[in-house]
Amino acid sequence: MQMYTGAGGEETRNAEKLADRGGVALEPQFAPNAINMEDFEKPILKANEEKRHYIRLEF
Repeated sequence: MQMYTGAGGEETRNAEKLADRGGVALEPQFAPNAINMEDFEKPILKANEEKRHYIRLEF
């Protein structure tokens, strides 16, 4: 799970500056740089291969 908070950036949307830490994005995905790390699952899907992921978030 990757979490982005918008902390300390100069983010803009429609030419308006967004508030520092004005939101949170949760992105379920593979670990960053997993393709180059030996002990991590690789984010590669080969031809005719199917893979399904189910993610459940509760707050």
